[in-house]
Amino acid sequence: MTQHMLTANRLSDGAVVYLGYGGGWSGEIQNGQLVAADKTEELEAEGQRAAAANIIVASYVIEVEGTEGNYTPVRRREQIRAFGPTVVKGAQTSQGVKDLNHVPV
Repeated sequence: MTQHMLTANRLSDGAVVYLGYGGGWSGEIQNGQLVAADKTEELEAEGQRAAAANIIVASYVIEVEGTEGNYTPVRRREQIRAFGPTVVKGAQTSQGVKDLNHVPV
């Protein structure tokens, strides 16, 4: 079942954060507050309050799936924001790239 969560970027450092149940912001999607589709306006209002208080910027609602403590965003973009890059650091050298300062044009 798809549920919804509010995400944003923390103003102090730009980190991806999720609105938690206590009203605080967490860098872990597993700590995010889940709501049904008909309750997303409440999340958006909380995002507007936090933005006005200069805590976060660019808040928006995302769709997530999963069970308690094991949530995954539905959209690939949000999966990358939640779990990090899709490449492994250092993998370029194992693929034969010798000069990491070189960028092909």
